[in-house]
Amino acid sequence: MKQQYGMGRLPFVADERDANYTAMRLAAMIELGLATPVEWKNRNRVLDQGHFGTCVAAGTLGLLNTDDEQHNDPKFKNTDIMPFFMKIPGHGALPDGGAEVREGLKAAKTAGLIEAYALLRTEAEIDEWLDNHGPVLVGTVWSPGMCNPKGDIVNVDTVNVSSGHCWFFHEQELYYLHGTQSWGERWGDHGLFRVHRSHWLRLHRAGGEAWAVVQALPKPRPSLWSRIRKLLGGK
Repeated sequence: MKQQYGMGRLPFVADERDANYTAMRLAAMIELGLATPVEWKNRNRVLDQGHFGTCVAAGTLGLLNTDDEQHNDPKFKNTDIMPFFMKIPGHGALPDGGAEVREGLKAAKTAGLIEAYALLRTEAEIDEWLDNHGPVLVGTVWSPGMCNPKGDIVNVDTVNVSSGHCWFFHEQELYYLHGTQSWGERWGDHGLFRVHRSHWLRLHRAGGEAWAVVQALPKPRPSLWSRIRKLLGGK
C-alpha cells in the first residue's frame, strides 16, 4: 500500500565523518563573522513533497525557506524539491526514493546554500542551537499513527515504524518542541506541529539525528561608483 505522505529512509548511524565539524565550531564561525545562522521568522513557508520519498530535500529546503521583512516570495517552492533531491548523493529511486540527511546537507553545501553543518549529539546542544542560532534539521523514524496529529500535537510511536522521515524544529518551549513538516499546509496546524520533549527523546534514542547549519555571509553589493567604472570599461 502506497504511503499517503512521502517519507524516506530509516535514520542513520553516526560515524567518523561527523567529527569534522561540531556545534561549538559552527557557533565560533558565527561569532567570528565567518558565517551567519538561519533566521527562522516563524512565518508559514511550508513545502509539500507529495507522496514522493523526497523528505530530505523538502526538509532541507524548508529549513532554509525563511521569510524577510519585505515578505517576498519564498526562496524555495514545491517545484524545487525534486531537482534538489536528484543532486543528493546516493538517493534512492523514485517514487519511494529516500536519502541520508547527512548527504542532503552535503548537497546543500555543494550548491552553496549553506556554509557548514554539524551533528547535535545531546538535548542540551539542540536546545542551545534553537535558543541562540536557528532551526534544527532532524531525521527520525516515523509511524502511520504519527501521520494524524491531534490538533497540532504528534503522539510518537517508535514501535510500529513504517519508514524514516526528515523534518525540522523551528522553536521550543518548556514542554514542547515545534516542528515543521513538508506535507503542505493542510496537514497539522498549516504544516506546523508540536511534539512533547519526552516523545522527542524517544525518537532521538530510536536512531534519530539532529543537525545545525550555518549559511555563508551575504556578498557585499558593489558600490555605485564601482559599478559605473565597470560600465565604462574601468577595473
